[in-house]
Amino acid sequence: SNLAIQNLNTNIIEAFGNVKIVQNDTLTITGDTLVYEGNTRLAIVTGKHTVLKDNKRTLTTRKIEYDMQSGIANYPLPGRTVDVENVLTSSKGFYNARTKDFTYYHNVVLVNPKYTLHTDTLLYNSITKWSYFTGNTEIKNKDGVVKTTKGQYNTATNESSFASRTTVDNPTYTLTADSLVVDGKNNHGMGKGNVVIVAKKDSVVLRGHESYYDRNKGFSKIFGKSYVRNIISGDTTYIRADTLYSFENNLDSTRILIGNRNVYIYKSDFQGKCDSI
Repeated sequence: SNLAIQNLNTNIIEAFGNVKIVQNDTLTITGDTLVYEGNTRLAIVTGKHTVLKDNKRTLTTRKIEYDMQSGIANYPLPGRTVDVENVLTSSKGFYNARTKDFTYYHNVVLVNPKYTLHTDTLLYNSITKWSYFTGNTEIKNKDGVVKTTKGQYNTATNESSFASRTTVDNPTYTLTADSLVVDGKNNHGMGKGNVVIVAKKDSVVLRGHESYYDRNKGFSKIFGKSYVRNIISGDTTYIRADTLYSFENNLDSTRILIGNRNVYIYKSDFQGKCDSI
């Protein structure tokens, strides 16, 4: 720093101008002013551009409260974290220099080459690449939008799981379920609990307790008190079965529906039952 004042009675150091803290040769904090409480080992750094750097990530904010004993940095003002893959902004947050965990609160936005995530609370580990989020959350990527309130996402493997009512919306269908597991690399997933799948092109709605879908193949399976509703020329057809399969015929872009076991058909002018349809 340019100027430092130490109070021997309180063991507090105040520093002004070009303040720099270096710990273990891996973490650096720079700013305009510093208040260091020697008894608690708490360093408070402020300035228009207060910066924390740790290996490949950089946090920029206006105030950092760094506990040098625990290795936890708290920033109570809006901050921006940048690493090789992500840019993350939030109203406030914490960084654990030992576990490499970031915790972000309020107006959290994570921008990644593969997706953009908006949420209220986010825990992100820069080593494992897992993001854990709670609160109203929206994830956008080239394939569509996911809306949920609780889940986790891995930026490296493109895996995700959602533990609350979740909706996946893309150009071909929407899928809503109480919980959802998605393999983003292979474009398939499983939903459980009050599952609703809507095929947008042909107005087909499938419902059931559990489902599996493969977006690459245009295939979905739904089972557990499952039924399909289809509206043609204003008339609705219901088909109930133990298991329903839906897949798109790539030759003529029509959707084929298969009902397997204990099939019941309901329409305005007829009813029927069979083993399969």
